[in-house]
Amino acid sequence: MAKEIKKGKPQEVRDDGTEEERKHRVLGENWHDKAIRLDTIFNFIAGQKTHFVTLDQAVHTDHFDPELAAFAEFPANPKPLRTRYYWANAALDGYKPDDKGRAEIRTERKTGKGCWEQVLKIGGKSGKTLKRGEYKRALDGFGVNLDVYPSEIRKSALKIIKDEEFKPLIRLEGQSKPVLYRPDGRTDILFEIKFDKGKGFTFDGIEEDVIEVEIEVKERGSDVSDEEIEALLDKSESLLYQQFEGNLEPINESKAMTLFRHLVDWQECDKKGFEKAFKALPGDRWEEYKPQ
Repeated sequence: MAKEIKKGKPQEVRDDGTEEERKHRVLGENWHDKAIRLDTIFNFIAGQKTHFVTLDQAVHTDHFDPELAAFAEFPANPKPLRTRYYWANAALDGYKPDDKGRAEIRTERKTGKGCWEQVLKIGGKSGKTLKRGEYKRALDGFGVNLDVYPSEIRKSALKIIKDEEFKPLIRLEGQSKPVLYRPDGRTDILFEIKFDKGKGFTFDGIEEDVIEVEIEVKERGSDVSDEEIEALLDKSESLLYQQFEGNLEPINESKAMTLFRHLVDWQECDKKGFEKAFKALPGDRWEEYKPQ
């Protein structure tokens, strides 16, 4: 019998904000093919210095011999391989087509920090840009705890999801390579283009490739309009699609959404079977993958 997993207790780390991003799925015959295409896109960005002006490009090469500066390392900072768990209740609140909105809960053990990070995202599609409230809290253990959020954030979440028993239904493994850049050299705007390679797994054994390019707004001056941001995002996308026609397609949903769609279809076709499987699922599912 699996041991009971208690809700993680909150720590002091917190980070609230709004996520604004454009997401693009890399197309290909198989995972290897998609991964190679992603690397090719990365190399294109590394060599494109007109629009994708990397954050430290001018400072990094200033006062250096031009030939030496040409060999300057592209300022990417690959993150370690990581595992993220996506949680939901038995009703799959927040993922069904007729839900009032989208709400996503994921957790990830933060290597070197001795804690788990819980991320709550609320919101959905807004034009071509995916805009969501993003609320991060550190927990001291494996689990989910909505009580760590201020009342107004928790109320917003509870309009979409019931605070019932949550279980980790999906696991995503992967690695990200983010690059910060100033679109068109704008010093009052900072974007991040991120290259993600990963795989997703549902608790019933479905597997999916997760290979994407994301462009996210990281900073914007107070005088920068939404129209300016959208126009610069359009330009970044246009450059990618002109160069890699047929290799990318725009998406406007979470990395885990396709896998959750499978679970929603299962629930609709066989509600009793899904509920039985959910009930039998240990709260510490995939414990063998958890760092000790």
